[in-house]
Amino acid sequence: MKQWKKHCLIFAAAMVMLSGCSSRKTMVSLEEAKNMTEEQLKESLSGFTQAEIQAAWGEGAGPLFGLYGEVFQLDDERTLVLYYEGDGQTVQDVAFGESSQSFEGTIREIHGTSAVVEVDEGFPIRSSGDRVSVSLEEEAAKAQAGDRVRVTYSGSVMESYPLQLGNQKSIQLQDVLSSTYGEFEVRSGNYTWYCQTKNADEMTCIAACGAGPLEEAEKKERLKLPQYNKLDCVSYMVSWEVMPDSITVKVYDTADLGNADAKTLSDARYEEIFIIGLKPERIYEITAEWKEEQLDKNGFYGDASYVIVTE
Repeated sequence: MKQWKKHCLIFAAAMVMLSGCSSRKTMVSLEEAKNMTEEQLKESLSGFTQAEIQAAWGEGAGPLFGLYGEVFQLDDERTLVLYYEGDGQTVQDVAFGESSQSFEGTIREIHGTSAVVEVDEGFPIRSSGDRVSVSLEEEAAKAQAGDRVRVTYSGSVMESYPLQLGNQKSIQLQDVLSSTYGEFEVRSGNYTWYCQTKNADEMTCIAACGAGPLEEAEKKERLKLPQYNKLDCVSYMVSWEVMPDSITVKVYDTADLGNADAKTLSDARYEEIFIIGLKPERIYEITAEWKEEQLDKNGFYGDASYVIVTE
């Protein structure tokens, strides 16, 4: 009798284990994700690890600095951001974002409330044409020929001459550091530039050496981060008129303001996608580098540092 009970217990345990295996959720495809809500995706993907996500979907379009996660391109209009509990751990939250592109250039003609912009070299839209017709909105309404602008758009580009944007989102007269949800301009503190002179065989050096990041941060206007899906980290895209070859981001706690010997909370280097995650009460030192190998293209090389302080 005892032996029969033992077999029953072992059999029951095996049944429980098999039942657990058969209840494992099925991974939705990236194509299916396009037609789901954030809540549906969060429920569907909860419990899957980054390795499992990448095995089914491939690697994302880019990582998130300051928070574990990655960005996937859904279509021409939208991206999907997955936030993980830890490095490579399970999905914690999801969020849809708009898939926007941008370019910089110089206004060459103005026709009432529209303008023709000559696009700088290096932006993908140049493969379709070098001039784009844009609408002059709000702060750009007083723009003049010769002004520098940054235009953000999504969707298709109509290949007329000049090009027409299917969905222009914004136009700014000046942009140094921007995010998808709002702009925040930052000026460099320390920098070293080597620039070509009229004589192509000669170079001139321009340098500024100021305070360290934790001292400079004391004088900085603080950036108030928007509330987004109750997360404590907001993703910002960093951009320059001439994009650098790499950036290094060092993070400090605002409790260390003025303390030149404070240790960094994190330190990371990026060479392709410049998206950083900003958290409240942090000091961010961003150092951008333009390589000497790009001298012929840019007309200069060097580095510059920027400091951001968040509320």
